[in-house]
Amino acid sequence: MSAGFSYSLTPTILQWLAAGQLANRLQRSVRLWFWLHWFYGQEPSWSETLPKTYAYQELRDRLFASTHPKSDTLSAREISRLCTDGGCICHSTLEQLLTEHAPDFSAPKWIEQMQPLTGMTAAELRTHLRKHPFGTVHRSLRDDLKQLVYHGWIVQTSQGKYRCRSVDKLPTPPATASALPVLAQLAPSQLDNLLHAVESVAFVQPELDVVISALWEHAASAEPTSELKQRIFVHSDYVLGDALQTKVAGYQKQVEKLWRDADGGVVQFETAANDGSKETIVGYPVCFHYARPAKYLSIYTETSNGLGWANYRLDRLTSLKVLSWSSSDVPKPLKELHEQGELPQPDVVEAELAAAWGFEVSAPRELLVVRFPAQFASWAVENVACQPTFEQVAYTDLAKLVEAEASDGKAVASLIQGKSADDVYYRAWIRSGDPSVILQLRDWRPECEVLAPTALREQMAAEAKQELALYS
Repeated sequence: MSAGFSYSLTPTILQWLAAGQLANRLQRSVRLWFWLHWFYGQEPSWSETLPKTYAYQELRDRLFASTHPKSDTLSAREISRLCTDGGCICHSTLEQLLTEHAPDFSAPKWIEQMQPLTGMTAAELRTHLRKHPFGTVHRSLRDDLKQLVYHGWIVQTSQGKYRCRSVDKLPTPPATASALPVLAQLAPSQLDNLLHAVESVAFVQPELDVVISALWEHAASAEPTSELKQRIFVHSDYVLGDALQTKVAGYQKQVEKLWRDADGGVVQFETAANDGSKETIVGYPVCFHYARPAKYLSIYTETSNGLGWANYRLDRLTSLKVLSWSSSDVPKPLKELHEQGELPQPDVVEAELAAAWGFEVSAPRELLVVRFPAQFASWAVENVACQPTFEQVAYTDLAKLVEAEASDGKAVASLIQGKSADDVYYRAWIRSGDPSVILQLRDWRPECEVLAPTALREQMAAEAKQELALYS
């Protein structure tokens, strides 16, 4: 066995590989141990004989017999039935595999060790020993690789591509195992809802793949004879192709890794504008936002007016790298804030978001006043919490409000005089020119009239005329 991997098949190592979900992921955790054994533990190890960069297909062809089906559309039962080689690993039970590859394995002793960690009875554990860990679909085996990436055993180089680590950089498991997981306490219906809800929003946080994998494994264990059906769907505007999604997820992970570093750092990236021009930005990353239809990074950077806030769409970035504070590319004012311990934190952004509607927190605030027909407002606007300052205002209070708060108050007050008191009016503080505000106003058309600010009213009117021309 290689010097870099010498962990025996103990409850502790299995609990760690299962990411704390041993009760529901026993089959997977054992599979992961076998992956590690093949990658680093045998002589010669796969890490020595595989190409520097490899895909799942190369591992699959080493793992299974030539008769093993390669289709991604077959169920585990169909795969097992179609694989006619009795010596293929898909036909081996857990007990057979443990006996063959773990010389110190003893079924009675192992069951005794597993009971307090999993909450399973001896009979349930004996049932697990009769299961076939590798008699599963290819999706589950691909998810195994994601687990190994998550734990630091292998490195994902690009979408579907991996490389092994050198033995001196392999992770070290904890000394003790954790307790019975919370997932074991969920009813099947609760688990089903949680699983599909997490899948629907996985685009926000790429590492949710690990959680999804755990939920699917537990679902299969908790309710093996039923077919889980998704009945709640979340439809998002955030739709990217696989290659671009991988790139965006990579940028996000780079920034999140920076945040986990005690000393932190800054980011330098190149971003593309609509006209094809590119700009290089250096700044301190503070937080991410999902604001349809994109993910944005809020950074503190140098602007024409000194240090200030800026937001950039991650899918518009063409490169990103992390700089240390000692880099000559880091603006001096940012270095000074870092040395003084006064770098802005996410709560500053949260406060700005509460003060006005929109993510362009560096943009000035403007008073928004909009008018809706009463019936439309009752079912499409009422109780919609767009932002804390978005609230209904009485018609009789409008003139006084706009004269006091709007930059063009007198013109807006004159406009309001010609409107009906039977309509419904809302006000809010918005960030000037913010895309998220404009998208929402477009959604409300043609039932929404912008009364203030005047510039935004003129923009909406110009858009409506342009649209009307298409149908003339």
